[in-house]
Amino acid sequence: MKRPILTFILAMMLLLVGGSQLATAQSGNQWRIDFWPNPDWAGAPVYTQYANFADFTWGEWAPGPNLPSQNYSARLDTDAFFYAGLYRFTVLADDEVRLTINNVTYLDTIGRPQPGKTFVIDIPMAQGMSHVSVDFRQWSGPGYIHVNWQFVKENGGAPVYPTQPPTYVPPAQPPVVSAPSISNKYGDFTPCIQQGSHQKNCFHGSGEWNSPNLGSIEM
Repeated sequence: MKRPILTFILAMMLLLVGGSQLATAQSGNQWRIDFWPNPDWAGAPVYTQYANFADFTWGEWAPGPNLPSQNYSARLDTDAFFYAGLYRFTVLADDEVRLTINNVTYLDTIGRPQPGKTFVIDIPMAQGMSHVSVDFRQWSGPGYIHVNWQFVKENGGAPVYPTQPPTYVPPAQPPVVSAPSISNKYGDFTPCIQQGSHQKNCFHGSGEWNSPNLGSIEM
């Protein structure tokens, strides 16, 4: 009896994990797809359908009633909730596609068809509801359009600029203490004091050898 209970609990945990991963991709929102019987979105759409995912492969067939199998266009619109952070959008189409989010175009191959090429765009999203619109044009060959997004990381959209290194401030130099200046009739002894030289190197004779006060001059 214990084994079936454990199996049931494990299955429920797997479903919860899988559900949380799906929640980070496009889910829970509804797409409206309008179709035109011409490649230029001209006039009023002749067919509208709703789907939970933008994942269509029509091949060589017409995508709906009153539509040709070639030379038609479609517009896929949805309002989806995004958490704040960086999202990775993946788009694959044949023939041409344009991805617009909140009136900002992030991918546009209209007039420059690149059928079968997968485009991956990282887009920073603010938290809240955003309008996602995809224009699709089919010229010839198999028709398909696949659009998906995946949450990458929080707060990952804003560019990060390198910080400037701090300005080098040289240390303050100690004040220069000037040596005392001593000069008399026996000589200028200031250079000897500054250079640490003996006073006799700065002495000069003045004819007054019998002076009663020679100071501290050493001979």
